Amino acid sequence: MDTCKTLAFYKIRDALAEQAITAAGREMLRSLLPETDTEAVRERLAETTEARQYTAKKGTPPISAVGDIHGAVKRSRVGATLSCGALLRVAAVLQSADRLQRYADTENFETDYPRLSAWFSRLTPCRDLARRLTDAIVDENTVDAGASPALTVIRRKMAGTTEKIREILDEIIRSQTYAKVLQEQLVTMRAGRYVVPVRAEHRGALPGVVHDTSQTGSTLFVEPMRVVEANNLLHKLAAEEKEEIQRILAAFTAEVAAVSAVVEENYEAICALDVIFAKGRYGDSLRGVCPEIREDGGVEIRRGRHPLLEPSTVVPIDISVGCGFDTLVITGPNTGGKTVSLKTLGLFVLMAAAGLHIPAAEGSSVSVFSHVFADIGDEQSIEQSLSTFSAHLVNIIEILRLAGPRTLALFDELGAGTDPTEGAALARAVLCEMRKKGAKTVATTHYSEIKLYAFETEGVENAACAFDVETLRPTYRLEIGALGQSNAFAIAGRLGMPGPVIENAKDFITAENTRFEDVIRRLEEQRRAMAEDRESARSDRERAREMKERLSKDAENTENRRRKILDEARREARQMLRDAKAEIDARIREAMAAENKKAALEKARQQVTKKLDTVSGELTKDAVRPARVAISAAEIKPGTPLYLEAMGQRGTALRAPDKDGNVEVQVGNLKVKTHVSTVSAAPPEKKPKVHTPAASHRNSTPARMEVDLRGMTLDEAELVTEKFIDDAVLSHLETVTIIHGKGTGVLRKGIHALLKTNRSVKSFRLGTFGEGEDGVTVVSL
Repeated sequence: MDTCKTLAFYKIRDALAEQAITAAGREMLRSLLPETDTEAVRERLAETTEARQYTAKKGTPPISAVGDIHGAVKRSRVGATLSCGALLRVAAVLQSADRLQRYADTENFETDYPRLSAWFSRLTPCRDLARRLTDAIVDENTVDAGASPALTVIRRKMAGTTEKIREILDEIIRSQTYAKVLQEQLVTMRAGRYVVPVRAEHRGALPGVVHDTSQTGSTLFVEPMRVVEANNLLHKLAAEEKEEIQRILAAFTAEVAAVSAVVEENYEAICALDVIFAKGRYGDSLRGVCPEIREDGGVEIRRGRHPLLEPSTVVPIDISVGCGFDTLVITGPNTGGKTVSLKTLGLFVLMAAAGLHIPAAEGSSVSVFSHVFADIGDEQSIEQSLSTFSAHLVNIIEILRLAGPRTLALFDELGAGTDPTEGAALARAVLCEMRKKGAKTVATTHYSEIKLYAFETEGVENAACAFDVETLRPTYRLEIGALGQSNAFAIAGRLGMPGPVIENAKDFITAENTRFEDVIRRLEEQRRAMAEDRESARSDRERAREMKERLSKDAENTENRRRKILDEARREARQMLRDAKAEIDARIREAMAAENKKAALEKARQQVTKKLDTVSGELTKDAVRPARVAISAAEIKPGTPLYLEAMGQRGTALRAPDKDGNVEVQVGNLKVKTHVSTVSAAPPEKKPKVHTPAASHRNSTPARMEVDLRGMTLDEAELVTEKFIDDAVLSHLETVTIIHGKGTGVLRKGIHALLKTNRSVKSFRLGTFGEGEDGVTVVSL
């Protein structure tokens, strides 16, 4: 019984092997088998996950189709000289290792991809050796002339000698003297020597050595005496060239032998990475997920799609076992998807155990089993029923013998192929025995007795493959908890079987069976109604959640727009203030130039102070409204501070709310009547601490003034500082102190930048010991 073959795992393996780049990687994947150790499975799955994640980040890894170098490395160790081709294969491994090492050169690679890093860390490129090998060896048969100085000289001499020979032979074949002597005007080679074709009847006309004769005997291939010496020299140079090439190859072989362990380590790491990334690519092609590995023996597949079925037509299924029940009985009509559901479950368990991602939805989980058995037969011929039943029995006996707590057993049409009564009894006995052994079991059946057994037995659950009787087509949806029906009469009627025949068939069914089928039908109707109610409730909850999120997002967007508008208004107001200050400076200069300077300055001071108070009061308000603090009608009394949300203003209650909940509020010079639902408790006012030297604990001169900016934002602090300096100038102060604190220094830097551009500031410095040091700035006006 070959479960991997039965569940089509070998086909998955073949498809997976096509994703590999190296021949060794393909062979490793074609021999891939499921693991039985849970931790090993977790590691293999994690490798596949990391490969998919890193490929998505950096692209396809630069793995080359490197050839097997084990034989070459072994020969190098025993002193044999490697061929050009073998050395090129070694160079290809080293170059591939170099490219892969650069591919993995990213920040935090070791911590983000620990399992991939373990393989990449085994790569040692030997860049210098790889470069010299590829520079020296042109192809599998040729060593470059620049491989050594001696070879360069030899090749140069050979080229010169060859050119001399060709010149002499070209002169001979173009000479009118030998026009009738030569068979053709061409130069060829025989026995490694340059010759010309001479007519046999003119053999003595061209002195030289005959090296070959044509098949007809009419042509002699003659080496003219004029080139014999040059040809001899060329042969000598060729022998020297061969000897030098052997010396070069031997030297390279010795270098390879010295790093043979490194070369083999590189090759093994490249092939292992090829396997891992091939798994990742296959997972991408399936749009697969990494299943969670469980310890309780359960399997739960969510929206699983059999990988060998057409993706555009396959119907995702939900199937589980070991999650509240250890045995699942699947019923339903033929061609309804029972066997596909069975195979999908078993195949996914094998794929996960082999480190492969499965084509299912997130949240799918599997356990690692010591044994996965599948008794699934596709032959349903009446003529072969006996042999089929016997074959099934052999498989079932073997499964019962080997089953244990870490066993998953899959039975297709359990008990079929024999008398229905005996078959049903045998099927029930097998399921009971599997439960005693602690195995997880999934079985398909048509027997009503098995449905009843599953319905009555705790730990055994029914499932049904739905079938649309109206269209005579299966829906391929597996419904856990449903009691399936074969629907034989309904299908027969839709196909055109005469009604009397169907009614006569119904009469042959016992009353007990009829009642049982009626109970199943009513239970199924109730189950469907409950499922529809649950789905409706789930949809309502989902819609409510989406609406809540949408409203929350809309509220957030509205608040952000409001903040943006208010902040923009504040910025415009600040610019207006700066413009007003420029105008005020001009008026002060005019007052200074007036005859009655003192009176003019006092008048200007009063006007300017009033204007600055109005503008600054508006500008220093919070750019956004304060958080709402609810207040009840009973809490509102005359004098209670309130915040009118519609106006964005603070006010004071003039009297308690009337019986209708309306309250009269004083807002500046206005009296506003509004409902208590539109007001909230006023938050505490944030005021800059401006105090005179009398209230200060610092040692300061009587004319000194201070402003405390701590706790303010930079925008607020700038506005307060500008007004503070203006007031100080109008009050004829010469020195003031600004308290900004130490903190991060943001407030200090911002205030210093402001002071540099203020025309009223003569100079400024940080405080000294006793003045507050870096926490204050002393300004001269």
